[in-house]
Amino acid sequence: MRMSNLALVDEFYDTDMKYKRHKISVETADMFVNTEEELKVWSYNIIPGTILLFAIGTFRLRKPLTVKFHKEGRWFFAENEVLVITGVGETIDQAIEDFRTHVLYFVNYYKNLSENNLIGDAIRLKKIFNNLLEAE
Repeated sequence: MRMSNLALVDEFYDTDMKYKRHKISVETADMFVNTEEELKVWSYNIIPGTILLFAIGTFRLRKPLTVKFHKEGRWFFAENEVLVITGVGETIDQAIEDFRTHVLYFVNYYKNLSENNLIGDAIRLKKIFNNLLEAE
């Protein structure tokens, strides 16, 4: 077994089990993973020109975008490390929809900010988000 940084392993003695030693795991934000159930990570490349539909309109993707998917426990995650965005859901479709919602939010958020008000990684993200989508 391997343990991620926030997962805890505790030991206790159970009186019903005649004091046999048992291990239990407590799940936290980072999940406890058995080697038989190792997390599978897969990615999906979205190519430039792909049409993305949002509630407020249709947009065309200007640059390639890779979305990595993985599952921890009952949760699916869709993430892009460059954009620093993670979508979460109980199904992969919910995770994708959450990811799309975050992308649209940050495109609009950074579009309305002056670079003079930004520092560090926010300047890099503003440039990326400003060039990511174009209205269809």
